Amino acid sequence: MFLFQFVNYYSSCFYIAFAKGKAFGFVTLFVASFPLAPILALVNNLFEIRVDAWKITTQFRRIVPEKAQDIGAWQPILQGVAILAVATNISRFPVPPGHPRQYEYNVYYWHVIAAKLAFIIVMEHIVYLTKFVLSYVIPDVPYRVKEQIRREKYLTQVILHETNLKLVTRRLKPVDDGTVKCAKVNLTGEEMELDFSQ
Repeated sequence: MFLFQFVNYYSSCFYIAFAKGKAFGFVTLFVASFPLAPILALVNNLFEIRVDAWKITTQFRRIVPEKAQDIGAWQPILQGVAILAVATNISRFPVPPGHPRQYEYNVYYWHVIAAKLAFIIVMEHIVYLTKFVLSYVIPDVPYRVKEQIRREKYLTQVILHETNLKLVTRRLKPVDDGTVKCAKVNLTGEEMELDFSQ
């Protein structure tokens, strides 16, 4: 019984993640074979966003938001698909037509195959290098957002500190033993300085 409830409750999340991951894989892996795929995927996603927004706002209850650190296990999967996509798209580069006897296994054939393979490997490494340099140079979290997060943490600590101070001062009741609680003293700046040289 619990298994059916689990599948029923989470099936839409798994379906959406699987469908989006599959679409990303098809678009990136085979874009050289079908260059129109990214545009069609964009149109599909824009349409699907509007339909999902209509469904969420009119057909379902309000969803309880849950905080998440990142996209979880999908991050390395999508990175792996992106790396694999470089290899599949580079290997699909159009090659110039050969001579009439191109399928005979002679020395010329092996030279052409070696040149094609060298081209694929060099281009693949250039694209990988560009991808990794860009991912290193462009931060995952922008500087402004990092500053806002730091400020929010600082303000949270200040509020917690002030709240704790208020609680402590409420718990500590002043002792009334007949001494003066508050005395007003007027001192000049020279009188307030202390001599710590002794």
